[in-house]
Amino acid sequence: MKRYLFLFLLVISFLLTACNKEGSKEQNLEALNDKEKMNYISSVNITDRESAILATTTSYANVFEFNVEDSYNKASVWIEKFVEGKPVEARIGPMTKDIEEKGSIIFTTSSPPQKRNDIIFEIGIHSLEGTSALHNIDTIPAKGLENISSMTDSISRVDVSDEEIVLASICFSGDRGMSSLSPDFYKDMKHHMDELKRYEVVYVLKGKFLK
Repeated sequence: MKRYLFLFLLVISFLLTACNKEGSKEQNLEALNDKEKMNYISSVNITDRESAILATTTSYANVFEFNVEDSYNKASVWIEKFVEGKPVEARIGPMTKDIEEKGSIIFTTSSPPQKRNDIIFEIGIHSLEGTSALHNIDTIPAKGLENISSMTDSISRVDVSDEEIVLASICFSGDRGMSSLSPDFYKDMKHHMDELKRYEVVYVLKGKFLK
């Protein structure tokens, strides 16, 4: 477990370096007004080279950057699991961390070679207050990862409010021609739960900013 945590911390360092490069480019562009720049969370684009490097330690990696007003002083993230459309009682997390306006949320998965049915989740929250990380292992039921296809997706950019936010999803299905969850699912998960019935297992990464 220490080995996986160490690798994840390396991934966090790598992704944050990528974010800083992206941020430097954005600083050279014409600035938007303060109101437009505040209270959002968005997915950061990772280059092909960065993706290739990350592929050596992870199956999937995504990093989100946020910028919120100072009334939001904590960020919380967790993973909800659904089997054949039904929620599983036990969820991964939540992990809650103090934040100061700007920061990043890092989400990665990997699979230990000796246990094909296991999936390792790593979540990190980075802000001026430092970095916190959550490590958890879950098991895919029945067929195992080698016999089913997976589909990953995430938000592009959403406004931050006091409500929960759907950030990303990982869907597993025996249907090789499966499609990803619709954009409407990310906007209003509560009223699009029927979409989850199309998959054998779905993991949904969610977050919330707290005052």
